[in-house]
Amino acid sequence: MQDLTFRPLSDDGTLDGSALKKWFETLLSAVAKIGRDWQCTHKYKQWFHEAGFEDVVERIYYWPLNPWPKGKRNKTLGLWTMTNGLDPLPAISMALMTRVLGMKPEEVELVLVDVQRDLQDRSIHAYFPV
Repeated sequence: MQDLTFRPLSDDGTLDGSALKKWFETLLSAVAKIGRDWQCTHKYKQWFHEAGFEDVVERIYYWPLNPWPKGKRNKTLGLWTMTNGLDPLPAISMALMTRVLGMKPEEVELVLVDVQRDLQDRSIHAYFPV
């Protein structure tokens, strides 16, 4: 099983104060309002044990949100993650932010301009624990 924690991290503080971080926090609050937990990946190992699996191994990898890191492998992972994030961004945002949080579509579109910019900003050194 493979999944990511839907809250990116940054070891150097470059994510702090960004529109991208605010967007993640906003979506997490929206899904919490409808009873969903997008932060449950840390429970997977326990759940597998409780289901009767033995010798469960948990490995955590770090996937950059864009091609900011050094090295071809990490740049490629970052490019894939960024591309996979940009494509569904409007659909995910619009549904949760309008239906759950009551925002107007125009407000969401304005938020997304900054989020898209931040997602492509290589000076933001963010990554997902996967």
